[in-house]
Amino acid sequence: MRECLWTILRCPITKGALREMDVSEIKELNNRISKGELVHFDRILVKREITAAFVSINGQFVYPVEEGIVILLQNLAIVLDESGLDRTRCFENETKSVQDFYDQVGWQKEDGGLFVDALKFEDVRPVSKDYIHKCHLRVNRHLKPSGKYFLDVASGPIQYPEYLSYSTDFDVRICRAVAQIVLFSL
Repeated sequence: MRECLWTILRCPITKGALREMDVSEIKELNNRISKGELVHFDRILVKREITAAFVSINGQFVYPVEEGIVILLQNLAIVLDESGLDRTRCFENETKSVQDFYDQVGWQKEDGGLFVDALKFEDVRPVSKDYIHKCHLRVNRHLKPSGKYFLDVASGPIQYPEYLSYSTDFDVRICRAVAQIVLFSL
């Protein structure tokens, strides 16, 4: 099963394959972290040691595994080799495009209180209201019921009360939107 996972995972930056790091590589990585030699892709110093990780085949980027989850976010990739690295090319345009959408459209509300992006991309007709409500609640079946952190990636506006039910019994809800992280203490 793990080998199958290796063939699926791809580096978000290079789009190349990833491989699991061995114990000696993790030890060397943690040695460099303790010396303050490594930064994440977003240029923030890596401060926490890791216990498991995947590395890009070219050896340039490391993706930590936290609580059994491979963290495949570009900005959190640990950079091992900065030679030939063009950070702006990698995701600046995509970030700006999403930010522009939400600044100009996504965070705007119509007279009925619905967000404009919902009106553009969702079926908000009264005939669909009960069905949509039940669909949103059905997501709870597939989520861990409680814990310390709830990560809401690409959260956008929380326009339906059902969205809040996903994190009811978590200590902290982390909403990852565009280029920022927002923490909510619950």
